[in-house]
Amino acid sequence: MTILRCRRSLRQAGGTNFHLYFNNTLQVVGFGVAFSGDVVKIIPFLPGIENISIVATVSGSVTENFKIVNGPLRVSWKNQLLGKINKTQIQITWSVATQLNNEKYIIEYSKDARNFSSIGEIAGDGTSNEIKHFDYIHTSPSIGMNYYLIKQVDYDGQYSYSNIATVRYNADSSINIYPNPTTSEVTVNVPSATTLLIINVYGKLFSQQDMSEGRNTINLVELPSGIPIFVVGDQRFKVLKE
Repeated sequence: MTILRCRRSLRQAGGTNFHLYFNNTLQVVGFGVAFSGDVVKIIPFLPGIENISIVATVSGSVTENFKIVNGPLRVSWKNQLLGKINKTQIQITWSVATQLNNEKYIIEYSKDARNFSSIGEIAGDGTSNEIKHFDYIHTSPSIGMNYYLIKQVDYDGQYSYSNIATVRYNADSSINIYPNPTTSEVTVNVPSATTLLIINVYGKLFSQQDMSEGRNTINLVELPSGIPIFVVGDQRFKVLKE
């Protein structure tokens, strides 16, 4: 890790193999970021030498070039962190080639690619020279952009980070409710087992029931006429009951 104490206003930092922190907040490397009189931390996540250019905005200044040298890591990342949508969840996967005194992997999550927080942990394998594959299921992603980061922690407290994986998640459009309008019952088709809540426009609960994957028949005979709201997961559907 390299720490730069800035006495001038800095305009830009470039690089591809490191994470840049300003006031302990992860920055998106490669975009213009401003610093003034603070400590900037640059933490490589790949071994080798990284060229970094920092350009000051003060009049007459010149670009300052640094070489960030990162020695052998306690964990050698084999494959980059990747994320993919699996129905209503996001599965993230990564691989490591070697591990040295590795205690655990902390899965961190963010909605804005800056402020990350832990959502889970997976135990490490201590010391290993074998390729290991890991995965983690995020069961409650946000609609829109989701960002993931793996923090590997050693038994002595040292740590390093993976790359950032980005996944865009859209509301599951495979949930279908028909017929609509209806008089007595509807069929609710869902991609996975979930819970159905039926409420009115004021939030009063009419019924709650579990639904299995596939087609589910819901009896509405005892419901009053109107527009009940079906809450399926984090989605809401209006149904006209005649």
